[in-house]
Amino acid sequence: MKQIKVRELLTHKSKWCQDAYAQTKKGKEVLYTHPKAVRWCLWGAMKKCYGTGEEFKKIYEKVNSHLHGVITWNDNPCRKFIEVKKIIDRLDI
Repeated sequence: MKQIKVRELLTHKSKWCQDAYAQTKKGKEVLYTHPKAVRWCLWGAMKKCYGTGEEFKKIYEKVNSHLHGVITWNDNPCRKFIEVKKIIDRLDI
């Protein structure tokens, strides 16, 4: 399977979620690798796209150096998808 970037996964606000690594179409919380997952938080999208090895570690360090807590930043109730999209594009992930 070809590796995709987070920006190829989180293309629209309907593909993004908060307070869960991933969700199904009906909003059920699932693991980021679940075949029925259709929405991901930033962390879940990073894990889905880059796995758990060295590539993920590099991406995590890059993102965390800007956000200082990826999950907390993503799950902030005031967070908007446009902010997520901007950080994804700026960091080219």
